[in-house]
Amino acid sequence: MYIIFVILFLLFGATQIFIGGMGIQYYFGGLGLGVAIFLFTFFRISFPFFSVGSYFGAVAVLKWHWILALLFAMPGLLFMVPAFIAMITESFRK
Repeated sequence: MYIIFVILFLLFGATQIFIGGMGIQYYFGGLGLGVAIFLFTFFRISFPFFSVGSYFGAVAVLKWHWILALLFAMPGLLFMVPAFIAMITESFRK
């Protein structure tokens, strides 16, 4: 059962990198994508380029709604926002 989740997690990551590349190429061209891949490969700088690129790739290239694109680019928001709201409401209860 765990292997299915591992495969899905890897497919989601590969899809996010692919759409991030599409977004970077859409806004900065092939040279910008080459620079981003170079920085990603040799300096391990991935978050600013491919997360932002996957957001813009989903919005501009795939024409997704901005909220869905934001959740696709940063899926941790699905867990952080409800936890933050629960923390805030709990602080008012005291």
